[in-house]
Amino acid sequence: MGIHFDRGNKLFDLGRSREAIEEYLQEVAENPNCAASYANIGAAQFNLGDIPAAQEAIQTALSIDPELAHGYYVLSYIQQALGCFYAARDAVMESLRLATTADHYYRLAQIHAWNEDRDRTLEATASALQQDPEHIPSILLRGKKLIELGQHDEAQELFAAALRLSPEVAEAHHALGRLRLRSGDADEAMSLLNEARRLDPIRVNDKRAIAEAYGLNLPLFRLINRYAVRWHLWPFSRKWRFAFVLTIVFCAAAMVIGTPLAPRPQSEVSAPNFMMVLWLVFCVLLTNYLVLPYTLPPLAKGAAMLRAKRQLDVGWLRVGFELLSWVKALLLIMVATTLGVFFAATPELMASMFAVSTCFPLVAATARGGGTRSILGKLVCLPLCLVLSFFGVVGICILAYGDSSGSDLLLALPFVLGFFAITFFSDKIAAWLCRTNVAETRPVP
Repeated sequence: MGIHFDRGNKLFDLGRSREAIEEYLQEVAENPNCAASYANIGAAQFNLGDIPAAQEAIQTALSIDPELAHGYYVLSYIQQALGCFYAARDAVMESLRLATTADHYYRLAQIHAWNEDRDRTLEATASALQQDPEHIPSILLRGKKLIELGQHDEAQELFAAALRLSPEVAEAHHALGRLRLRSGDADEAMSLLNEARRLDPIRVNDKRAIAEAYGLNLPLFRLINRYAVRWHLWPFSRKWRFAFVLTIVFCAAAMVIGTPLAPRPQSEVSAPNFMMVLWLVFCVLLTNYLVLPYTLPPLAKGAAMLRAKRQLDVGWLRVGFELLSWVKALLLIMVATTLGVFFAATPELMASMFAVSTCFPLVAATARGGGTRSILGKLVCLPLCLVLSFFGVVGICILAYGDSSGSDLLLALPFVLGFFAITFFSDKIAAWLCRTNVAETRPVP
């Protein structure tokens, strides 16, 4: 390989794909059998968005050298851009057969992540890190997938390891900063996000996250943030247990309150009314507490942009949009309060909602993107969710309206326990039935 090939590689690394193609073409003119030059031309054409030209160049490269691992590596990007999961995966597997490298395993992990297969993504990143324990892209991708599984401690360790290995990687600062922000540590998040912006002010200048961290450090928001529980970040198993406990609590409340409420003599009104007021307050506080992870961040961001507009380097238009999010947050608080009042009077409905929430992975799997592989999952997930919800609500209604000391309890328990026994695996059922293929174009590194 000659000087033009080396120049082309340097230009490609700088992102100057058109100039790199010119150098590779000069190399090909001098050495027509240089398969690597054709492969790099294909990668550069791909980055320019010319998929047909990239395909032609890769076909030429592989016809010259069918054992060119880099050619199959680039081919995987082309096949992914065309939405062909199996072809992209097979191309990566062929590149791995020819050259077992961390980059190729990382590419395989990207393919599985694109197909929303977390388990295989984690397996591929583990293999990449076996090849090269300091492979930063694999560390970051693995950390992001662990966050999706709710394993925040493991993800934090990975991001921290990436920073120890390469303190100048802006993506690692940003990923760890976002993780700390999601977990409520606004102080450290602010420091990490600002450092990410300093290292790469173009790609990782996350002004919204920085504003949220700044806002959560303001006195009032800092106090609220200290006691907020971010349940939406819990793994599904913990959410399932939480929903199960609250379902039982509201079922018990429904049995105690009774439906409908029978009129009581005047002498018996004071104590039950006091208990009902406490129950009403509990329901309102509970619903507002549950929506706190969705109301606190926009309120904090808006307050931060009003107070520190110049420091955050945001315009009035951005501030206006954030203040509009205040309206959404306040409306959500009003809705939560209204629901709390409504659920206090009808606890059996609240119990049903908590129970049905355990079917959410099935609903999400039904709603996710397209692809022929997901059709079967869509046809199964939604009907399964509806059937499970029906039996769960039936059991709860029997508990709420029936005689808890008699045969009604024995009739309801199989419905309720069977429902929760199945929904305990609803996230695994959804992942097994419904893996979607979403076309996504990535530049070839």
